[in-house]
Amino acid sequence: MNCRGIWSCLLGLLVGLSACEHKELCYNHAHGADVRILFDWQLLADSLRPEGMRVACYPATGGDGWLYDFSDLSGGVVNLPPSIYQVVCYNNDLQWVAVEDDPRQRRLWVHTSETKAPDGSPACFTPDVLCGAKQNDVEVKDPEWAGEQVIRLTPRRLTSRYTYEVNGLRGLERMADFRAELTGMIGELSISKEGLSTARVDTLLFAGQRVGQQLVGEFLTFGYQADLSQDFKLYLRTAGGKVYLLRQSVSDQILSAPRLDNVRDVHLVLNFDFTLPADSTDSGGFDVSADDWEDVNIDIKV
Repeated sequence: MNCRGIWSCLLGLLVGLSACEHKELCYNHAHGADVRILFDWQLLADSLRPEGMRVACYPATGGDGWLYDFSDLSGGVVNLPPSIYQVVCYNNDLQWVAVEDDPRQRRLWVHTSETKAPDGSPACFTPDVLCGAKQNDVEVKDPEWAGEQVIRLTPRRLTSRYTYEVNGLRGLERMADFRAELTGMIGELSISKEGLSTARVDTLLFAGQRVGQQLVGEFLTFGYQADLSQDFKLYLRTAGGKVYLLRQSVSDQILSAPRLDNVRDVHLVLNFDFTLPADSTDSGGFDVSADDWEDVNIDIKV
């Protein structure tokens, strides 16, 4: 064979090898599929709809998940490799809870943030408005063999709303400010498992306002711990810096409140018989983290 023939054979062999290699790489490459995420808001009132949503997609085979944020509450298009997924969504405008994600266990949960009660004991902030939804075994197909693929998510409310009124207090014109606590409350909620965790029990700290001789307010919770007592604790601080602590059990009121899909609308009514004593005044305000408060416990008969 002459030189021209040898070079022709070598050139043909190289072209053939290149073509085979290119075909093999394309065949093994995981092409992503465009999937439309649609949010259906039929379960939430307009006033409860968030500023944005986050969607987490966990492959059934394990490994890291895929996260997407949406400012458009109607949804949008994402790109996912073909696989079977658990798809979870929740609002991404949270401020007072921490979000943790463990994709290997397909676990996404939120928990309350820690603070301190007026007497220095551990407490937690109440959570934000939380909504979410999940779907298991969602199949994303190869785009070559599938048309438009849609995942429809219907977020629902995940936090319970508590309101309260405190009656039977006199001398509130001498009060500088107040805080309240509710003990025996659940501090963690799993969005991916759709359940409450009993591993963490919190005392929730919250505020309110004075309306005449009544104290009123509202706050959100993940739920209550069924085997514990829920006590409402009220810290009243006078202008002179004296602090009075009133306490009353509200377990029966919480238990009797209507329940819908693991959430409740609870109205707590507390009736005390207490007059806030007069003392010297100062210009100091209410400091929820102050260590020098003097706690005065009053036994209340109800």
